[in-house]
Amino acid sequence: MRAVNSFIVTPLGGELFNNYKTVDGKKIAVSTSIEGHTTTNRHAVVTSVPGRYNGPIKDGYFLVVHHNTFRKTYDMQGVEKFAAGHIRDNYYMIDDIEIFAYRKSQKDAWIPIEPFCFVEPILDTNDDNKNAMIELNGIMKYSNKELTDQGVNNGDHVVFTPDSEYEFMLDDQKLYKINSSSICLKL
Repeated sequence: MRAVNSFIVTPLGGELFNNYKTVDGKKIAVSTSIEGHTTTNRHAVVTSVPGRYNGPIKDGYFLVVHHNTFRKTYDMQGVEKFAAGHIRDNYYMIDDIEIFAYRKSQKDAWIPIEPFCFVEPILDTNDDNKNAMIELNGIMKYSNKELTDQGVNNGDHVVFTPDSEYEFMLDDQKLYKINSSSICLKL
């Protein structure tokens, strides 16, 4: 099965949601809502690239995708509905604008799709709250060509504009997906 203009993907691990967390060796549900965007699976495996596509992503590659890709909702009558791109079973069609990063294997580093990059938040060691992050600051984890051409590389301390970060979990690490235009300073 190959679409003309869309990628066909399946959710990584076959699950639509990542709503469990392991704490002290015990599996705990962090959400029971199918409508919450924070626990939808944002990792996909490419079943087939579009017929007209000639970019770097190939069949079998792993993707970081939009939070609505595998999301379920309820309609006005309370009937459960799949995401708009649902084809059948565990197959979904998505456009390239819903893909934020890719990699060939799970051992490879993520390669962001421009205009996006991924920034690691910096823990605020001066705050009594052990989970507080330094606002609008981070370490560039996965830069892109546009940013590296401007001298912003992986490992650089960067500052970004307010409300530009969107939280993702990549390889069990919290990262912010940020548009390149929102990276405003390299320290």
